[in-house]
Amino acid sequence: MASPIVAPPTLTLHFRTLTPLYTGGVGQWGDQLHPSGLLGSIRHFSCAVARALGDGTFEPACWGLSGDSDYMPQAKGVSLRWDPSGLKPVSLPEKLFIREGDHISKWFFNQAFAGHLTLHLTRMNLSDFHWRILRAAIAIQSRHAMFGAKDQFGLGALVLENPEALAPETFVESDIQGSALRGRWTELPLTRYAFTKVRVQGPLATWQERLEAGLRLRARMRQALRQPGDGLNSATLTDLRHRMLGKLNRWGSAVDISAAYAVSPAWEVRIAVALRPDDKRHRQVIMKRFTEALGCRVSDWIFGPGFGNKRHALINQLAGW
Repeated sequence: MASPIVAPPTLTLHFRTLTPLYTGGVGQWGDQLHPSGLLGSIRHFSCAVARALGDGTFEPACWGLSGDSDYMPQAKGVSLRWDPSGLKPVSLPEKLFIREGDHISKWFFNQAFAGHLTLHLTRMNLSDFHWRILRAAIAIQSRHAMFGAKDQFGLGALVLENPEALAPETFVESDIQGSALRGRWTELPLTRYAFTKVRVQGPLATWQERLEAGLRLRARMRQALRQPGDGLNSATLTDLRHRMLGKLNRWGSAVDISAAYAVSPAWEVRIAVALRPDDKRHRQVIMKRFTEALGCRVSDWIFGPGFGNKRHALINQLAGW
C-alpha cells in the first residue's frame, strides 16, 4: 500500500504596512504589487544572515541556482506565495523637494499599496538550520528593515502581526560555521549592517509629511559626509558619500530610511545601513558622522562591532529571539 502524501510544512505570516509598498511595473506605475520585488528583498536579507554565520551553502539551498560554469543548477528549497488581497492603493505625492545644504534634491513617487499582506512560506527541501536562518531573517527584516522597491527613501516598512508563527529558535555559538563571508558579487554579511530607529516630531497627518520626515534625515546623513575632517580629505569623503548614499549611474544607496510611521504616542523612522567600505577607519567615521547627524548615540545602533565574535548573539537580538 502506498504511503499517504504528506504536504510540506507551511508558515502563514500576516504583515501590516507601516509605510506603503511600492508597486513598480512598466513606467514605475502599476495597478498591482509585484511579488518579485518582495521575494528579492527577502533573498538579499536572508543571505546576509547566512553569511554572518559563515554559511556559504544557504543561498543555493534556499533560493536555487540556474547553474553556470562554476555551479551546478539547483532547485529552490522554499516556496513563497503572497496574498495581497488586504492591500488598497494609496496615492503618494508625485514629487518632493528636500533641501540638502545648498542643494535641493528631488524625489519622485506615485501609486503604492497599504494595508494587510499575507505570506505563505512553504518549506520544501531545506535543512533545519537553513530553515531557521530564513525565519530569523524575516523576523529581523520586519523589525528593523524594509521590503520591496523604493526602500531607500521611505517605502516598504512592515510589521509582522503574528511573530510567534516563526517559532523563535535562538542561535548558539556552535551555529557559527566560520568567518563571516562575502557573496558571489561581494554582497555583505549582516555583521556589516547597522540598524537604528529615530523618533521624529508629529503629528504627521499626510503621506507627504511622513515621507519628508524620513527624507530630511537622509539629507542630514548625506550632508554629514561633506565636510573634511576626521583625518579624511574632501576627495575621500566624496567617494564615501557616493558609495553610502548613492550616485546616479554608479552607486545605489546603501542607506534605507523609512517614512515616518506612528508608534504611540510618537512617530518613528527606521534606518538600515550597509557599511560598504572595507577600510575599518572609514566605517568608523561614517558611523560617527551618521550618529551626530541624527542626534542619537552610538549605543542607539545595533551593529556588528558591539558583538565581537558573538555573531549568533547579534542575530538573536535583531530577531527578538
